[in-house]
Amino acid sequence: MGWGAKIAGNAGGPILKWTATGQEVDGVLLAIRTTPARGQYKEGKLADIRKMDGTLVTVGVKTVLERQLLEVKIGQRIHIKYLGKERGTAGQEYHNFELTPWIEDGPSASSSRPQTLVAPPPQTQPAVQHSFDTLTAILIAAKGKDAGEAIAGAIKSMDGDPVERLKKTLTAQGVTF
Repeated sequence: MGWGAKIAGNAGGPILKWTATGQEVDGVLLAIRTTPARGQYKEGKLADIRKMDGTLVTVGVKTVLERQLLEVKIGQRIHIKYLGKERGTAGQEYHNFELTPWIEDGPSASSSRPQTLVAPPPQTQPAVQHSFDTLTAILIAAKGKDAGEAIAGAIKSMDGDPVERLKKTLTAQGVTF
């Protein structure tokens, strides 16, 4: 028995505000949380994302993005692109997003999701490399940047399959993924 991975609470990263069309975030989804209503502000949702460089960012979850995030799992690598404000058929303005989850090759890859959710991310890499990068980001989120990078670097330099070795290390450390 041991402690699992730390779950981000109110101590997320700097908040990215969706203001410019084309803004993008690429990383591992760590948590989706609700912020309470305070004063003039309504209750809202935030998503904590560990970017691929190891930094933490928190993004505001608007209605369209909230629906799209229902299609992905915590711990999955995602790419979010802000498409800007658009008008719906009833004439109401809304924030639109393109969410692209990374889908690993193999039996877990689903072809039943809408095409916009299954498209490859903008920077395609071999599946083994991405899987290692995703697991490294999860390790960094759980153990901190320095320790996570040191462990991942040591594993990568060893013989054999680094992805499987990193999975075993995460499991041994009590980190769920």
